[in-house]
Amino acid sequence: MTDVISLGPPQTPSGNLLPYNTASVEVSTAAWSAYTNAVVSRSSEAAWEGWHSLVATSVAAGPMDIGQAPLVSVTPGVEYVASAVVRPDVASTVRVDLRWYDASSALMSQSDTPWSAPAGTWTTCTTIGIAPPGAAFARLVLHPVATDVGQRWLFDRMALRPAPTPVGSLIGYNIASMEVDASGWSAIAGCTVERSTDRWWEGSASLKITADGTTDAWVGTTAVIPVTPRVSYSATPMVWAAASTATRIFVTRLTWQNSAGEDIRISDFRWRIVAGASGWFVLPSSGAAPDAASSVRVSVAFEAPTAGDVYHIDAVDVVPGGVSAIADPLPDQYGARITLSGLTTDAHTYWGLWRADATGDRTPVRGSTGDTSQMLITGDSTIVEDFEAPLGVPTTYVLALWTPAGSSRRTTSDAIVIPEPAPSEVVLKDPGLPARQTTAAVSKGGQPQWTRRARQGVNAVRGRSRPIVISDVRTSREGTMTLVTETTEDLASMWWLLETGNVLLIQWPSLWGERDVYVSVGDVTEAPIVGYAEYRDRTWTVPLTEVDRPIGGATGAADRTWQAVATDHTSWTDVSTTYRSWLGVYTGVEGT
Repeated sequence: MTDVISLGPPQTPSGNLLPYNTASVEVSTAAWSAYTNAVVSRSSEAAWEGWHSLVATSVAAGPMDIGQAPLVSVTPGVEYVASAVVRPDVASTVRVDLRWYDASSALMSQSDTPWSAPAGTWTTCTTIGIAPPGAAFARLVLHPVATDVGQRWLFDRMALRPAPTPVGSLIGYNIASMEVDASGWSAIAGCTVERSTDRWWEGSASLKITADGTTDAWVGTTAVIPVTPRVSYSATPMVWAAASTATRIFVTRLTWQNSAGEDIRISDFRWRIVAGASGWFVLPSSGAAPDAASSVRVSVAFEAPTAGDVYHIDAVDVVPGGVSAIADPLPDQYGARITLSGLTTDAHTYWGLWRADATGDRTPVRGSTGDTSQMLITGDSTIVEDFEAPLGVPTTYVLALWTPAGSSRRTTSDAIVIPEPAPSEVVLKDPGLPARQTTAAVSKGGQPQWTRRARQGVNAVRGRSRPIVISDVRTSREGTMTLVTETTEDLASMWWLLETGNVLLIQWPSLWGERDVYVSVGDVTEAPIVGYAEYRDRTWTVPLTEVDRPIGGATGAADRTWQAVATDHTSWTDVSTTYRSWLGVYTGVEGT
């Protein structure tokens, strides 16, 4: 007779460097040797996985060593995990030793963690260590401690493997997965924390958070996680929550700190968990480290919990990369350059970029085809230049990614201040042609006196002393501005700007208290200041009518020249293969 016939891959942890028979002794104990105070055998009376387990029986009271062979090759500097599931006959202390050997197979050192194993219960015991310099091999050694002769320990699912952390991870495996303890985390407010094997996303444990109901429950990493300024980083915890009758808000926070350990910026990412949803949720966050940042701390919050609410955190990733927006001022062009990265993160469909002022009001940034309020994602990074940002005041940029189904992510740049010219000068720009801009001094008394004309008809009615007035909204502001230029170059720049007849943007000195305004310019008068032909100063009488912000894209950039094209390309063939049209050459956007 036959029973339970199966064929398939072994049930072993991903990346296990031990052969399956070594890990589970399903065929024999040939790979295991009793080094100290023990004999080994194989048993089918109980198993964590498969049908058999390894049995270590004490010869006398005292420490025991049972080791696997052959040695496993390792790489110095790489983090490794050694683990085994153990069930003792009597409660005892058990270690899983991770022993390091050099190229000549000489023992160098070991990593170990003591565990308390209750009798008759399977307990996962784990040790995490980094292969030291010069290490070439490693071995897993089981180390129970007997209190008498004839005591037994059953071992199963032994593993020695590289720590399953993402490439470039900035935190160790124990901080990410709590496989040994919860020392990498602390309770900040409103809760207690502990390592738990109640549930897990990866490995065999997670961080258990129990809310006390007094305030939002906050937990955070205790380790200093180093970062490099102006580099993007992503932190992604897996969070478990039970179902609730109400919508809940979870927050992932990045707290950027300087070299003195002082908080310099906080980035919060809020996630809404709908009523009735339960299980594991991924809560990604990312951003660029500020200029003065040297480290970051990752925190997770659960808003307005009830006393006794339980959450779990596991498989926390902290790696370079992710969604970010880095803004830099362009002082010579009175604009900003915003570098966007991580656009392909989480397979979103669209991206959008908005400029935010101190009040929180947002305006979409103008791109080459129009406002960048809904742009199809075609690559992981791009650069947007903004020549309509206000001068002399803090400005931030908000990058959003989303799908038609509603999935979205958002991040905000650090605030920047674009320098402004002299206090008596204004900046005049063509929003659609950023290269066409100039500055000019406002003559004394030359600031516009704005007029908003009434739209009304006054109708006298026979037999009535008072007329009937029919009115509509007032017109936009109208006024005349008087400017002064000093040089021939200034004069040429002014006419180069005005000659298109396009709507212009006027940006006033921030101390004037005037808001930037889009205007249509009427008949302009250029006049010498004095009646002397060689005196090049001119006064300009510029009639203005306030208009709405114009639609359309921005063609080119304020600093794009043929020299820039020549610097970036080795030949005309290189130019023609990089750009598909003259618009691409003019704007510098590859593939257009």
